[in-house]
This record gives sequence, C-alpha cells and structure tokens, in this order.
Amino acid sequence: MKISRHVVWEIVLVIASVFVFRSLWTLMDRVELFNNSAILGVFLIAGLVFTSISLYKLTHAD
Repeated sequence: MKISRHVVWEIVLVIASVFVFRSLWTLMDRVELFNNSAILGVFLIAGLVFTSISLYKLTHAD
C-alpha cells in the first residue's frame, strides 16, 4: 500500500476511534452503575492492567 494511502487510513482510524470513545463515554454516563466510585476504581485498575500488557506486547514483539 502506498504511504499516502496508509496515512489516510490511519487518520480515518483515529477519527473513528474518537467517535467510538465519545459515544461510549456518553452511554456510560447514563448508566447508574458507572456512577459508583468502587466500580470506576475497578475499571481504572482493569484499564491500567490491559494498557500495560498491550504496551509490553507491542514493544516486545517478535
């Protein structure tokens, strides 16, 4: 794939991920469960764990 086409698709991916993130954020604001501090703490810890694993796997790829 040409580099310019690759860059265009990366930009599309970034913009699409912003839409998905914003939509999920809005939906989670409407659910009462996600207004609980304990649940938010659990999701924060889970997010940190998954982020750490993903970054490790990406930086130590074969």
